[in-house]
Amino acid sequence: MALVTEATRQALMERSHRRCECRSSKCRHHRPGSRCTRGLRGDEWEVVMREEGAGEKLWNLLAVCPECYPNIRDAGA
Repeated sequence: MALVTEATRQALMERSHRRCECRSSKCRHHRPGSRCTRGLRGDEWEVVMREEGAGEKLWNLLAVCPECYPNIRDAGA
């Protein structure tokens, strides 16, 4: 996994409007196809890659809350 810089984390926070971006149908914390309703606070959120080989491009990264992260980390976004 590529090293996610502070600038990348800030760009993700701005893009997501401080909301979790998980839409995974495998996540049990929200309805399939709908976006998670949880907000992102401080450092209490994680960065997930959509495609492992695509690197640290903003389109390839998702900002997710701690509740969604364990469920989509291995299943893919």
